[in-house]
Amino acid sequence: MGFEPRFYEVEKDGPIIIWKFHNPPRNLATLETLTELTLLVEEFDQDDGLRVGVLTSATPGIFIQHFDVAVLLGWAEAMREASEEEII
Repeated sequence: MGFEPRFYEVEKDGPIIIWKFHNPPRNLATLETLTELTLLVEEFDQDDGLRVGVLTSATPGIFIQHFDVAVLLGWAEAMREASEEEII
């Protein structure tokens, strides 16, 4: 692995890789967690020995609750303040 993931515990078992999502306390998806997953999937694509990728949770009883609403509100605020040229 080219980097040490912060939000995923990674386990390999032969041709299978398991990414266990972990962003306590509520397992919210954020831009950071999605960027990291993208990097993990890119590494998966480059490894000819891997055939199956499994995304699960490291937090019992919670998979991914939802995308972090604070991030969405920040985007909305930025869009409200942006000029028409900045939006297009």
